[in-house]
Amino acid sequence: MSKHKDNSKQFLAELDRALQSAMQDVVNDLARTSSGAAPIDRGVLQGSYDKEVKKVGGRYAGTVKYIVKENGFNYASYMHEGTYKLGKSSLQKGSVRGMSGKSYKVGNKFLTRVIDGEHRAYTEHVSKVIKKVTDKFRGK
Repeated sequence: MSKHKDNSKQFLAELDRALQSAMQDVVNDLARTSSGAAPIDRGVLQGSYDKEVKKVGGRYAGTVKYIVKENGFNYASYMHEGTYKLGKSSLQKGSVRGMSGKSYKVGNKFLTRVIDGEHRAYTEHVSKVIKKVTDKFRGK
């Protein structure tokens, strides 16, 4: 009769820590890249994001949101959704690279363009983390 050590609790704990860390990597990259693609005038918008990783129903969820309100006007929403001509500072800002290596120019939809463009890289990053932990416990 073979003795099999049950290390499932250790595996699940390590996997949970790794997934939380991987989601934090994704959220940090999304915040950094979208901030780099955000238009700049006074510099308020690019640093106005909130980011969070939390566990909901057994799954990790990441959130990045931009909030800039001036006199009741949602400036962040307008700059994300609106159509406008970029100013001198925005034009000089250049582009930013995401986790995938893709480049994003400054402009509207600075958050959703990055989410759409980096989705595959983010998914692959999390998958690699899962594989690394799984391989460790399989003895590979």
